[in-house]
Amino acid sequence: MTEEFLGEQVLHTFEGDPVKQCDFYKSLFVRKQYGRDDIRISDIKGNATEATAVGGDFHTNVTTNLTLVNNGAGWKIAKAA
Repeated sequence: MTEEFLGEQVLHTFEGDPVKQCDFYKSLFVRKQYGRDDIRISDIKGNATEATAVGGDFHTNVTTNLTLVNNGAGWKIAKAA
């Protein structure tokens, strides 16, 4: 997760400390109740450094628009709306 994404998600808590923000953000999750085959990623567009996609599942009508950035070591979520 990028620092900007963490800042938006945890409302600038922990005085901007990205490690504490990430730890707090991860602590809000519950153990997954779905498998790899339940996740749907569609409408992927982008290039080598930035991409957008729509994430959702096969069980609900809930989707999330994702913006991803490639930091050289892999893809990270920059925005989720």
